Amino acid sequence: MDNVKLWELLRAKVVHEDTWIQNRVNWILASNTILLGGFATLLSTGLQGDPYEASRILRDAILLAIPVAGGALNTFGFVGLFAAWKAIAAAQEDWLRLSRAEATQPALPRLHSEGTSSRIAEYSSYMLAAFVLLFWATMFVLAVTSLALRSPKG
Repeated sequence: MDNVKLWELLRAKVVHEDTWIQNRVNWILASNTILLGGFATLLSTGLQGDPYEASRILRDAILLAIPVAGGALNTFGFVGLFAAWKAIAAAQEDWLRLSRAEATQPALPRLHSEGTSSRIAEYSSYMLAAFVLLFWATMFVLAVTSLALRSPKG
């Protein structure tokens, strides 16, 4: 296989992984927006009091379940981001290993950005997922603490 065909094949792989990275970041943002809206609504209605014990128990369960779901979604997103960045790095390594320097081949651009710009993009994706995971972990701890400290109605 000549360098042009190899470059096109590996570049398509990089573009595919870049698309998955963007999709995963969008999924993290969209799912957390929905979860945060539900969490805030649950908290605001919970502050008004509830005369029915069954709905209070359900609200308390959901108060714990939303941060768990948010944490799980972000963990899966983080793992997916990591896998995509590893696949891009593997494509770049394949290019360096498999390409042949032939005088008749045209000069080809890099498969993917390298250096500082690539690291900033990678770290920003990771930091977003990690920040939101930390947020949901904090909300879970606060919810458990709030439920534990709440005095039973008598």
